[in-house]
Amino acid sequence: MADPGTAVVAEVYNPRLEEIKDMAVTEFAAFGEYVWWRPSTATLKAMMRLAGFDTIEEVARFCLQARAQDPIHKIVIKGVVNRRDAKGEGHAADA
Repeated sequence: MADPGTAVVAEVYNPRLEEIKDMAVTEFAAFGEYVWWRPSTATLKAMMRLAGFDTIEEVARFCLQARAQDPIHKIVIKGVVNRRDAKGEGHAADA
């Protein structure tokens, strides 16, 4: 179990968007009735910063070989809240 103030997130990302540097971008993809948002890793890290995590560390990247023809690219990111308010509570939403 992670320490309080820590979140470990494993999320899908779009490796083609990694070529776009210094920008948080996301692909919108609709497949019939299904809708997917496939962000860049920069987007996921920016979302964690906006959620209040002070330290963001990329832990791993891997591909799932599921039923789909294309591999599903995943990133694992660890976020830690270092700041504490006057009550000793962190600033990120409870994970």
